Amino acid sequence: AEEVLLTKFGIDLCKKIQKSYSQSQFQLLSLSDKKVIELIENGDLHFGLISSEVPNGFHAIKLSEVEFKTCAARDHEIFKDYSPSSKIPVEEVLKYAFVLPEHPMLGKIHASASSDGWRDDKFKRKQKYFAPSLKVIEQFVTMGEALAYLPDYYIKQLDFIPLKIFGCPYTCKQSIKIVCKEPERLVWISRVWSSLAP
Repeated sequence: AEEVLLTKFGIDLCKKIQKSYSQSQFQLLSLSDKKVIELIENGDLHFGLISSEVPNGFHAIKLSEVEFKTCAARDHEIFKDYSPSSKIPVEEVLKYAFVLPEHPMLGKIHASASSDGWRDDKFKRKQKYFAPSLKVIEQFVTMGEALAYLPDYYIKQLDFIPLKIFGCPYTCKQSIKIVCKEPERLVWISRVWSSLAP
């Protein structure tokens, strides 16, 4: 999966498998949706987590709906004028620097959206930093150097403050699915797959 999905859904999947197969070993790979599908198709991966459309011939289970939100560290300067619970006009948010991923963090997004899903064609931000990894993005936000547009679950994990922005009708939402080619092919995969079904 993409790295940002591994931080929650990848780890959750490992924990679920571990309960039934205590001696299991895991290798998590940070890959694009396209590469995930290719490796599953070739038999090199058992499972993949994607946000794009599920290809023909693949089985999929929807795990979650994810919404991206603008976030800040608790000591970011935006909170000199607004409390963490305030509704903030988008024009005020656009005054501050943002950190973005170098590449789209959740696969293919709207053609007009930036690498993190924000519609810069409609609401132009100060794109000050482009980071190669989630950890670097996290550090820019933690140090109060930048705001970031991140998935809601990831913001919660990091204890950042999701900003309540008004005046911007656009939001990036993604459907997260786990995919597998032939879950019935191996007994253990079939059991894990069955345990994930709603």
